[in-house]
Amino acid sequence: MLPDFMGIEFTPAELTTINLHADGLITLINAKKSVQLSDTERQGTASVSDERYPFVGDTFNSLAPLYPNIQPPFKVFADEQKNFNYLNQHRIIAEKIKKINDIFGDHSIAAEYFAYKYMREFYDIAKLGVQNNVPGADVVVQRLSPLFEKQGSNQPVAGGGTTPVTPT
Repeated sequence: MLPDFMGIEFTPAELTTINLHADGLITLINAKKSVQLSDTERQGTASVSDERYPFVGDTFNSLAPLYPNIQPPFKVFADEQKNFNYLNQHRIIAEKIKKINDIFGDHSIAAEYFAYKYMREFYDIAKLGVQNNVPGADVVVQRLSPLFEKQGSNQPVAGGGTTPVTPT
């Protein structure tokens, strides 16, 4: 739900903490092993989707240990098990990152909405100011009017979609 007002910002100390933790996470993961796939590699590499995960899990947790005689001969199962364990660790971390990303995205959308709303109200007041010869109003209208000329007749609204705007 969109709040009535945001009126918040990060303190310098909070920004420092967030950036240090994010940089630390990046450093920690890259220190394990550098993996930088191209777009083609990302698209062409088989992954463990939610549909495949139970089968991969059954292979590592049950089938391969029960039937070592049919494990791939040039692979070391203990090393392959590490890949599966790392996959599981990543899935847990990915859920947390997704939650952070969702929360961050919602905060960003709300902040953008309120910032845009204020700018629009400021512009509308400046247009009235021009009509009444208020000092500086003409400068505001001159600087902000190109945005509205480019947007045409529809303005974005919170939650998506557009709403008609009275021509300026």
